[in-house]
Amino acid sequence: MKKRTVIQILLAFVIVGLAVWLYMSIMKPVKFDNEYTKRRDACAEKLKAIRTLEEAYKTTYGCYTGSFDTLFNRLINEDSLSVVNKNINYDKIHEDVDINEMTEGDAIKKGYISRVVEYVNPIENLRKTKKFNLTEEQIRNLRYVPYPRDKKCQYSNVW
Repeated sequence: MKKRTVIQILLAFVIVGLAVWLYMSIMKPVKFDNEYTKRRDACAEKLKAIRTLEEAYKTTYGCYTGSFDTLFNRLINEDSLSVVNKNINYDKIHEDVDINEMTEGDAIKKGYISRVVEYVNPIENLRKTKKFNLTEEQIRNLRYVPYPRDKKCQYSNVW
């Protein structure tokens, strides 16, 4: 009877161990997918923010930049940058005038379009127009990949 009880206890431990092993083997891909989705979404958000900043830079300077330092320093540190806005004077346009058929230069000469130069901070302009709510430190850290590989990460061997 004593030998039978010991075998039953050992089998109970084996059953519990196999159940835990089975649960862990099922949950490993699920945890990986959750981690992958979290990292992918974080990278996508950073790339969208960088794209938005590059568009602001191009609007201001007329070209894209190839350097994060140039991008961040010019957009953050500049007090104000010029932005040219076009205003169409609908009061001066007659019914027989089609503004789409004439060039922009001709429309400016005839007074149908006027250009207004405004001085704005590109980051503040982005915050107003596109709900771009990043601090200066977060903007400076956009160049770094979120969740870098380190010894603390339990999925570091996968990445």
